[in-house]
Amino acid sequence: MCNYTITKQSFLSEEKRMGWPENGKVIIKNLSEGNTNYPKQVNKVELLSTQQTLNFERNSEGLIVSFPEKEKIDSYANILKII
Repeated sequence: MCNYTITKQSFLSEEKRMGWPENGKVIIKNLSEGNTNYPKQVNKVELLSTQQTLNFERNSEGLIVSFPEKEKIDSYANILKII
């Protein structure tokens, strides 16, 4: 299981290295719609290593982020910026 941390700058990073998601999606449960951890609206999700805007959906299950298909980035960690 992945551990996520939200900072005041709206950055989301993983405490352990997150490999490229096998199914192309990451679900961040503590950012689900209506959750008090992040009550603001999510307008954009960005992969910081490429500054690429990622598709996402936010519902009662969580914030579901879709990564680019088979475009693995050679980096130490995949870090998402949530705006």
